[in-house]
Amino acid sequence: MPAARRSTDVQQPTGRSSHLESLSKRELEVLHLVADGMTNRKIGSELGITERTAREHVARILLKLGIQSRVEAAVIATKWQLKH
Repeated sequence: MPAARRSTDVQQPTGRSSHLESLSKRELEVLHLVADGMTNRKIGSELGITERTAREHVARILLKLGIQSRVEAAVIATKWQLKH
């Protein structure tokens, strides 16, 4: 059985739909805020959108990047120097 994947083992996603270029401008804004550690509520407040809309943006980001968690998204954003 292969060793369990540690949360620090983040691989760059592959495939056309997994690249950062597939993210909309708004999704990139949301990804920056996720990397800053903001909750959906705080993201919504910062961007003038509802918490639900922020949650939907995060869900689409995770789907497009082929990842499963906000932590992975933040790590990817940091590795790709998206954090401002």
